[in-house]
Amino acid sequence: MDIFEEKMVILSQNSIMISQETKDVTNAVFMVLVKLDHLLFKANGYKTVFSGKSTDEFVTDNECRLGKWYFEGNGKDAFSKCASYAKMALPHKAVHDNIKKAIDCVNNGTCTQESQNVMTYFDAAEDASKQVVQTLNSMLSEEKVLRHKK
Repeated sequence: MDIFEEKMVILSQNSIMISQETKDVTNAVFMVLVKLDHLLFKANGYKTVFSGKSTDEFVTDNECRLGKWYFEGNGKDAFSKCASYAKMALPHKAVHDNIKKAIDCVNNGTCTQESQNVMTYFDAAEDASKQVVQTLNSMLSEEKVLRHKK
């Protein structure tokens, strides 16, 4: 009977480890997905300004996949205990706000006259974007450490 109990303990430990690793992979994959969405949002902003055609809808920081995940979804549930969580909202909003300001010139027909402002908006969006990606990376690491301590 001791061998059976020993095997069951090992099986239980392996099951816990597999569950933890599955969560790690799920979180990492989702982080990649929101980073790609974030990149596409910026790319669509650039495309809109450089083509002079506004064809895409530019959602707010609360309406995009990352915003929904962060403010009301699994992101809030799983990551709000992380120290970096609170650092995400402002740079994420800055990315959206600056891209929106840049594409407003297309809607107003003023991109040529506002080229310096547009470049300033894109630069600010890029700086904020770097902060968003760094924060997502930190949150992923912090959440993993917190969860594995349990």
